[in-house]
Amino acid sequence: MIRAIIADDEPLSIELMKKRLADIGVEIIGAYTDAYTLISDLKNISFNTAFLDIQMPGVFDKLKLSHHRS
Repeated sequence: MIRAIIADDEPLSIELMKKRLADIGVEIIGAYTDAYTLISDLKNISFNTAFLDIQMPGVFDKLKLSHHRS
């Protein structure tokens, strides 16, 4: 089973992605509209896939996310 998180600063985009991913059997375990909340939750959630807005404002980039995840 795919357990995923979504990070996007547009709430409508998150809702659309949740619906589409649920249709194909992806379990959404977290949805975030800001990078700071996601980073603070990383140690407490278990997921194997992340759908990330690469232009999300704040401290959000792949290197910082992987640093906080390990």
